[in-house]
Amino acid sequence: VVRGAVLLCNPIFMEASNIHWGYKRLAELLAQRGFVVMRFDYYGCGNSMGEDEDATLDTWVDNIRAAAVELQTQSGMDSISLVGFRYGATLATHVRNLDINRLVLWEPVLNGSEHIAMLDRKYDDAINDLNRSRQVRAQRQADEVLGYRLPVALRHAIERTDLAFDELSDRNLPTALVTLSNRIMQSSAINRFRAANTQLQVDLVEDSVPPIDSLDELSVWLPGKSLFHVLKHVSGDHDA
Repeated sequence: VVRGAVLLCNPIFMEASNIHWGYKRLAELLAQRGFVVMRFDYYGCGNSMGEDEDATLDTWVDNIRAAAVELQTQSGMDSISLVGFRYGATLATHVRNLDINRLVLWEPVLNGSEHIAMLDRKYDDAINDLNRSRQVRAQRQADEVLGYRLPVALRHAIERTDLAFDELSDRNLPTALVTLSNRIMQSSAINRFRAANTQLQVDLVEDSVPPIDSLDELSVWLPGKSLFHVLKHVSGDHDA
């Protein structure tokens, strides 16, 4: 018996690699509990068609909607749950005209410009580390971040696109936010969202795992306790 259907929305650039194991483990645990689970790559990313220089945020949001419709068809479920990690959570909040029964925001990116600034700092650190051991110095590329193409138009679009709190508040959609970060919890936007959305549940998870934004592009993030908080919110199994 199929209990439900869950679409996992990837973060962008190297964070999709960081969470690959975590998403795989989450999918396995949900499947064991009777859920149909789908993961996918955005246009121009991973194994999807298209060139990275042609990717746009609107296309990626459309990809989420298309993947959700396919999941509805394959699972036979009219309504599905969305789980978004990091900027995948941000993108998921911009999807319209989709029957969603629950949204889980896992370590969400609240502010697009701050996210780009963090990626730029990591890129600069990687270049500096590389140059310490090379005679021929590596140069920073304007349309790249940590080995991933980042065209100027896409960079600016990400900088302008934050998590859509107002849209979520208007829809009053059952939403869970799972994070290890006190900084996220102290955000004024989160406080306004909590006041406006009576169906919001917030889990501040205490764990010793490093924060996702501290990892380099080759690291695997082991989510620890937060994975089971996400599992609980999606499955409704409070002993998960």
